[in-house]
Amino acid sequence: MVAMKTSSLLMGMIVLGLSIAMVTHTLLDPSGWTQRQKITDDLERLRAQNAVLEERVTELRQEIKALRQRDEVRERAVRNELGYVRPGEMVVELRPNATP
Repeated sequence: MVAMKTSSLLMGMIVLGLSIAMVTHTLLDPSGWTQRQKITDDLERLRAQNAVLEERVTELRQEIKALRQRDEVRERAVRNELGYVRPGEMVVELRPNATP
């Protein structure tokens, strides 16, 4: 029991010492604060990118769910993305700036 307390105390002292050393280095090193600010800015940028990507993942999951559950969504996707038509349908392609 005493050895366990001593081990925990020693580990706590090591962590505290490393923390103090890191803070001292950041404050006293000429480039330390600049590096810290750059890392903070990078972290904010990455968090913003992550939020955008999470929104896109949510949109894609909703699209997948709709494709699995709704026939009209599947049909629209096949028609739009693959250009399929039903037998007997006529496709009229209109081009912009086309002259008659």
